[in-house]
Amino acid sequence: MISDGRPKRGIRLLLGLITASWLMMAWIAPAVGQARPNAKQKKIYETLVSEGRSLYNEEKYQEAIDRFERAFEIIPDMKLLFNMAQSHRLAGNVEKALMLYRRFLDALPEIRELSQAKKTTIISDVKKWIDQLETEKRTLEEKAEKERLEKAEKERLEKERLEKERLERERLEALAISAAPPKADWKNLTSKWWFWTGVGTTVLLALGSTWAGTQVLSYNDDWKRDWHTSDRDKARLYQDIADISLVGALSVGLAVSVYSYFHLRSGSLTVAKKASPVALVPACDGSGCMLSLTLEF
Repeated sequence: MISDGRPKRGIRLLLGLITASWLMMAWIAPAVGQARPNAKQKKIYETLVSEGRSLYNEEKYQEAIDRFERAFEIIPDMKLLFNMAQSHRLAGNVEKALMLYRRFLDALPEIRELSQAKKTTIISDVKKWIDQLETEKRTLEEKAEKERLEKAEKERLEKERLEKERLERERLEALAISAAPPKADWKNLTSKWWFWTGVGTTVLLALGSTWAGTQVLSYNDDWKRDWHTSDRDKARLYQDIADISLVGALSVGLAVSVYSYFHLRSGSLTVAKKASPVALVPACDGSGCMLSLTLEF
């Protein structure tokens, strides 16, 4: 009974599997039929592939890529991956070519139109091209890295050069500033009391000399006309006053000029703490009178 029962159960199982398979095929068939391209799509596909091959032969690889990609969108024929990979390789698109070659190798076992011998040859060629592209990729990456490092080094050197130029320029400017004579601070000068004191003294002495000079001329004229001794003595007195006033004006003016010059040049002259930096000391003896000038810095 065991032996009679087993075949029956096996037959029933086999029949169940066959029935399930047919049902599955019947369910899948419409979907497959819907995915198949129509006649118009096939015609467009064949036209695009033909144009792509012609452009490829004319070495217009980028245009050929465009045709193959558009054809692949209509009918995703895995064989077109090889065409696109070849076009990208010859166009110099290393990364894209590598990606498409690898996709083609993955899909190659499912391409039934190619014999196993043909597939073996294609695999050998594709692997060879992949190795070449990998080598080219490494070369390009090394070149790009070298260029990046060279660019970075140039930028570093240029930055150092500009920094050196800036430091040198600042050093020369500092030297120029230190070597340049100080600017005249006239506002500071005219605010000093001794400046206006000296100017005022010079003006007064100059006016006194002028007035005394006019007196000398007047008394000389009187003496020549009347020959009075008093006119002659007065003329001599006013002559002495005129001389002293003139010498004083010149001395004070010179002293103020010299002192102002040093004050403007250094800006740091210090005056001794006395009543005045300029002292006019009159002195008289038997021969006449004179004015002594004392200037202290």
